[in-house]
Amino acid sequence: MSSLLGDARRVNAGVGSLAAASAAASLLLYSDGDVISAYRVISAALRAPDVEPAAEEVNSAIWILSLTVALNGRKEMWDSYRELVERYRDLLPESVLVRSEIATNPATASPEALATLDRQIADLAAERDPGQIIRVAYVANDVDRLADLREPLLRVWREGRQAGAVASVTNALMLLCGESYLAGRWDDTLRFAEEGLELVEAYGYLEFVWYLKYSKALAAAALGQQDVAEEPLEWMLSWSLPRQAFIVPQHVYRVRTLAAIGRGDYETAYAEAVRISPRGVEGGTAQQLQLFVAYDLVEAAVRTGRTAQARDFVDAMLRMGIAKISSRWALLVAGAQGLVSEREAATAYFERALEAAPEELWPFERARVLLAYGEHLRRERATVESRVHLVAALALFDRLRAAPWAERARNEMSATGLSRRPADVSQVQLTPQELQIATLAASGLTNEAIEERLHLSARTVSGHLYNVFPKLGVTARAGRRDALTALDQHDRQGRP
Repeated sequence: MSSLLGDARRVNAGVGSLAAASAAASLLLYSDGDVISAYRVISAALRAPDVEPAAEEVNSAIWILSLTVALNGRKEMWDSYRELVERYRDLLPESVLVRSEIATNPATASPEALATLDRQIADLAAERDPGQIIRVAYVANDVDRLADLREPLLRVWREGRQAGAVASVTNALMLLCGESYLAGRWDDTLRFAEEGLELVEAYGYLEFVWYLKYSKALAAAALGQQDVAEEPLEWMLSWSLPRQAFIVPQHVYRVRTLAAIGRGDYETAYAEAVRISPRGVEGGTAQQLQLFVAYDLVEAAVRTGRTAQARDFVDAMLRMGIAKISSRWALLVAGAQGLVSEREAATAYFERALEAAPEELWPFERARVLLAYGEHLRRERATVESRVHLVAALALFDRLRAAPWAERARNEMSATGLSRRPADVSQVQLTPQELQIATLAASGLTNEAIEERLHLSARTVSGHLYNVFPKLGVTARAGRRDALTALDQHDRQGRP
């Protein structure tokens, strides 16, 4: 292998095909993570004055270049990448052009680029080419669309295992780590990462090791497993810095930010988050990871008394319009606005946050906003309303097994006079028919669907729900929804 790497580093970009340069750069990148040598080989080949490559060769070369530049993460490389994409624009497929716009800074992605990406994702339902699925999925990962790619990625994983396609399987596993983390299926995240590590260590795809270790560490941080989260981070730093893979340390700082917030160490969380995003969300290239910690940065700033900075960070989020990226960011931006606001304004922002995303998506983020909302309401002495949001937050945190956040929710519940037990919704006394209707409503059925299911009149259903909500102690629409969800989860947990 060392002989092959030496040969790859000695590739003369002015001689031979662009395909040869792509092969050499791939070997350098995947086998050793040699970012600078891979960049030198592929960028020089693309800039060679007498190069007249075929479209397929250009597409492959630009893809390898994008992976190399993403691993380095520096503005100079991203700017060079954008320049070369423009140079070969007429030879590149639409998917590469969209990746060029989104990957350099998802916060600046245009609505047109996002709409194009959504069409590309829809086209993958019947796609059999694993390479196309993986290329689109990497772009989708930057803008919270991996949930729409779960089935195609599982197909790549299953079929690739049967065919022995190690590279395709590994890429699919890495992307499934990202999808399962945001979905709150952290056991899947750990399982996918472990399988990926076994593969890459067996077959020598060393460039993938850091990301799989990072995926395990991030899930561990969310679960409150502080030592497990920290264990691979020093290795990630020692591996990446000599190779100038500067994006890797930013992933380390993200894990440490989340772990610190989990244990209530907000000074450390703030210090780690500003290493990624010192001024909040910004424009320009080389800013693709600032979204990782945007909400964390606001929360850490608020809880360390840096109110002015927190408001500046929220202003930057609004100025960049990141709520347009996905419903997750609509949820988090409004939640961040709630964190830096007071009284009725904060309440309105938290309500907007909870209405911004479907309940089944982004459970961890939703639970964190519910917790912040409950804390706000308790400070405003709206004790009954705060309890409902805290109970709903605790139900989600317990389902996720997010131990540090669940403990915070229990402490907040205690401050309102509620028991610290997770199933406090069981204290709500409902008649059998009220419970039946409330449970169906919590499962997502409309009033009309409940009427049809139970053969009841519209007046009966609405009347029962009208009686249920005061018993739950809520009036706001989002509070009703979350309290019903908590009831539904308690009901299902209590079934034999």
